[in-house]
Amino acid sequence: MNAISPQHPSLLKLVVAHYLISAFCFVALAIMLLFATDAFSGHYFQPKLLAITHTAALGWATLIIFGACYQLLPVILETELYSYKLGWLSLLSFLIGLVLLVCSFWRFEPGLCMQAGSLLLVSGILLFILNTFFTAKHAKKASIHQDFIITACIWLLATAILGSLLVFNFQYAFLPKDHLQFLKLHAHMGIVGWFLLLIVGVSSKLIPMFLVSTQLKTAFLSRCYYLINAALILFLVDTYLNSLNIKTYIIAGIGLVGIFHWMAFVFTCFKSRMHKVLDTAIWHTLLSISLLVAAIFVLPFIIYYQLQ
Repeated sequence: MNAISPQHPSLLKLVVAHYLISAFCFVALAIMLLFATDAFSGHYFQPKLLAITHTAALGWATLIIFGACYQLLPVILETELYSYKLGWLSLLSFLIGLVLLVCSFWRFEPGLCMQAGSLLLVSGILLFILNTFFTAKHAKKASIHQDFIITACIWLLATAILGSLLVFNFQYAFLPKDHLQFLKLHAHMGIVGWFLLLIVGVSSKLIPMFLVSTQLKTAFLSRCYYLINAALILFLVDTYLNSLNIKTYIIAGIGLVGIFHWMAFVFTCFKSRMHKVLDTAIWHTLLSISLLVAAIFVLPFIIYYQLQ
């Protein structure tokens, strides 16, 4: 565990700041839920639900991930973080943009405030990605974990840019297709491209590290990387063309095969581990994988509902 502890005082402050702000966002999220109970009985595209969703995805989850990345990147990539100042600028831009965006969504006031918030969010995300990219550039050696992290960052930027375009589309209506069509693309790029790829990439480095595994079949990870990205790209094209049909099951199947390759890699790590006693963090990891398996079984029913 000492290997992942922040050694530089500036890094410690940066990481803790992200964690503290994400905790405040979680409290804000709980309060917002109390005042928006009626919104959950209607359509998902509502002002208060938009505010709640972005508070959860950006203010809570993404800020935690940013903080964890700053803490873990030096370990995963075996190099120092490129810039602490860039990290603080990213956090400041991201936080101001988040507040403006969420407040505008809650009152649903499309205009300058909402647009400025979206642009500041994109700027904060871009600064984070630049920090990550330049950190990876100074890594001692290339790895599949680095590919996962960099690609996840690219998908995050694409998600943020599309989200900003959707914000401007409220006022100027320039997008060629229905707003909800692009909202599906926005959501899937964030969930699969950002969250899933980053989780797979980071966990595939940390799990064998904590377990002291002697057998690492990285070929599983390479196939996982290409399969998940291929499935996401195919889904985005298919959804944009508004041609959801039986092909959707095939596309989902490609992504699931990629996830199973990651699980196979994790299984080999557990099978070849030298650390036989599992600590709390590893039990949490096993629980999260179990929940992911449960979600996989629900996926066909969701696709079936969407095709009706």
